[in-house]
Amino acid sequence: MNDILNTRPLVSVALPCYNHERYVQQCIQSIIDQDYQNIELIIVDDGSRDGSVEKIREMLPACEARFTRFEFRSRPNVGLSATLAEVLPWCQGEYFAAVASDDAMLPHKTRLEVDYLDKHPGCAAVFGGVQIADDAGNIVREERRASRSFDFDDIFLLRHFLKATTQLIRLDDLKAIGPFPAGIIMEDWYMCLKLAASGKSLDNLHEVVSIYRRHEGNLSKQIDLIIKGRQQIVDLFREHPLYDKAVGKTYIANAAHMELHDKGRSLPWFFRGLGKDPALILERASFMYLVKLFLPQSTIRKYAG
Repeated sequence: MNDILNTRPLVSVALPCYNHERYVQQCIQSIIDQDYQNIELIIVDDGSRDGSVEKIREMLPACEARFTRFEFRSRPNVGLSATLAEVLPWCQGEYFAAVASDDAMLPHKTRLEVDYLDKHPGCAAVFGGVQIADDAGNIVREERRASRSFDFDDIFLLRHFLKATTQLIRLDDLKAIGPFPAGIIMEDWYMCLKLAASGKSLDNLHEVVSIYRRHEGNLSKQIDLIIKGRQQIVDLFREHPLYDKAVGKTYIANAAHMELHDKGRSLPWFFRGLGKDPALILERASFMYLVKLFLPQSTIRKYAG
């Protein structure tokens, strides 16, 4: 039976780990539990200072028995973008997925996404919905959106809802975009832009395929770093005709992110966004920002539900 299943495309899964001793075993187990057989797993511990390496070593026998090919490497910290650049040349699969060591895959993820990419050659990468888990691993809600395709303009102007933790990418397309720029912060957005620039689509599926864990260490909670990362990537496309609009969109996204923590600091970002493109006042992101800025959360919840 395994010989038959291994005629399906090989999928390369990269698992970079940094200081996630509480979560990494659940992540590894979720890859072991995939109902798709032909997977190679490459784990790189990026210089963790906690007990992550010991937790990974406890899982080595199960990994060696489960995967078509398995590697585990540990070395000093170099950061996520450098780790991904390091891993890609080792991968031998047709498709590639990176999974954060504090997240997890649902059992059908790989099979569902391989089937989709096999049937849609014009798609460079496929994504899906997520279950949101708290720090203890309890599922608190689902986030899923309608199935649809996105092009470069959609991604550049933040008109997408692609969740990085749900990705499955054609490995040749990913390798073709070249190395990540040194010091890049938001690797997932840069990767999506470069993949879409090839002319292929990035597609979202309605199905929920992964678990995303929210906790104090998430990049999504490091507001100033996110703001820097957004500007860093937009500036790589300074010559694009949509550059000014994209800058305005990132400023309004910064305002929305900042509003959750400091309403006073969020307003200047909103007005800077309108200064770049006054037409952005008509977009849903601006409307939702203003609603959340001026209405109490209890009122928002009442009319949302």
